[in-house]
Amino acid sequence: MTRFVLPAIDESWHVLPLGKLAAIKYGSALVASSRATEGNVPVYGSGGIVGTHDAYLHTGKSIVIGRKGSVGSIFLTDGPFWCIDTAYYLDELSELVSLDYLAAYLQSLDLSRLAISVAIPGLNRKELAAVPIPLPTLPEQQRIVDVLRQAETLANPQQSRDRQLDLMIKAYLDRLVLAIDESEWVQLNNLVETRYGTSVSADGVVNSGAPVLRIPNVMGGEVDTTNMKYVDLSPIEVERLRLTRADVLIVRSNGNPDYVGRSAPITEDIEKAGMVYASYLIRLRADTGRLLPEYLSSFLNSAFGRAAMRHAIRTTAGQSNLSGENLTEIRIPLPTISEQKTFAAFWQEVRLLRQFMSQSDRIAKLLRAELTIFALSGELTSEWRITHQQAITAATDERDNALRERETKVSVHIEVSAPAERKPLQGRIARSAVLSELSDFQGFVFDALREWKGTLLADDMTVLDEFCRLWPIEHGRNMHDRVRRSLEQFAGLGLIAKVALPNDRGDFVIGYRMLRPEEETRSRDIARLQQLLRTASGNTGAQS
Repeated sequence: MTRFVLPAIDESWHVLPLGKLAAIKYGSALVASSRATEGNVPVYGSGGIVGTHDAYLHTGKSIVIGRKGSVGSIFLTDGPFWCIDTAYYLDELSELVSLDYLAAYLQSLDLSRLAISVAIPGLNRKELAAVPIPLPTLPEQQRIVDVLRQAETLANPQQSRDRQLDLMIKAYLDRLVLAIDESEWVQLNNLVETRYGTSVSADGVVNSGAPVLRIPNVMGGEVDTTNMKYVDLSPIEVERLRLTRADVLIVRSNGNPDYVGRSAPITEDIEKAGMVYASYLIRLRADTGRLLPEYLSSFLNSAFGRAAMRHAIRTTAGQSNLSGENLTEIRIPLPTISEQKTFAAFWQEVRLLRQFMSQSDRIAKLLRAELTIFALSGELTSEWRITHQQAITAATDERDNALRERETKVSVHIEVSAPAERKPLQGRIARSAVLSELSDFQGFVFDALREWKGTLLADDMTVLDEFCRLWPIEHGRNMHDRVRRSLEQFAGLGLIAKVALPNDRGDFVIGYRMLRPEEETRSRDIARLQQLLRTASGNTGAQS
């Protein structure tokens, strides 16, 4: 079991495990298609707010902790919220701890250290419940929170400068876009070539593997190389996926629909580094005689681009996807190449300014991190405790009496109770409920088959390898077997069709495809057949 080692703390402080200060509860599954987009209740996942709903899982402020995906992420909520099953949330908070203090302390930890090493890392609830929490008195907790909040306000001007740069890019782009009548916009497939990235796991090392860009590296509109992974590829594959100054990378698949469609252009330094890109991204290689990457990426990241891609992004089983084919069907305004070059030069100048600001931000973050450690160890408030000795003594006695009067218990609930969700629409079939229970891996396979053109011949290794390569299914041991097993399970549940097709030799091979409109009742038919078989079995037993 991974343990966090606490520094020496003041004798007036106590240490209690998190599970004795709050109940750690599972979130409840709520796929995007079931959420009320017009609702005003935020829906939290491990990455933060992922949407809205009209019902809540918890009525007040709380802390959401990432369980899968962004393992160990911490979010302090404000009022009622829904928490989906990729995260935990805290309930039944002890009167011995301030919620703001507890959030500040948990944010100072690297809870991802507790992640279980499996295909999809997760945070175990027992491990989380055992995390030790240093517990000063309530007045001192409030003092620590106040100091940290003051430090955080110093970061706001830096964030404001960043937003100002974004507004400068937006204003320039707006002038270019609005000057072109929408009837003159050009279809993207006439301007770019698309290619998917590698699905080989990024477990290489610096000296032997190629640097590979992933979703986090392109989310900010510029390529961020602060957290790089490496992948072992053949020289031919590296050359096939090598990035150039003519390229834009765009996110094509993610559980958060807001992430899909985010893009970043490839700059000269990235080209020289010989980087490749992962399967969750699509490379758009522009015809630079007509279209420049800085302009294309800025357009795709803008409100204009999001609107243009709205119908190209498909969501299934909670996973949003953007295929290269659908993407290139959108239309974009095309300023003259001279106008684009002027915009690209402006974009590069803003990028340099942003880099200087980022360096300043990194220094400021280090200072704030040091301040947080100083505060949460009690060193920062040592003099404050001396000048407030009377209040500290009274609060210490009150806390110690509360601890003696009741034995605080670890609260780990298996069941999930919540206010009733809004009534489902009439005619909603059991298929939606089944889809909501798919694992992350099964969701990837189902989405991949949905976008696959035609029937997938899963026994053809070449075809199956292409299926895995084109979609976000990480290669690994027994990967083909796992995909085939998932397909068999889908067919057994009536989610897809399993068919037999003749090949060139006259033999029959097994294939899988999505259900046709007239076959959409298959899951209900299977459920009805199972019920009839159980009834028949019961009648036979009664007769014997």
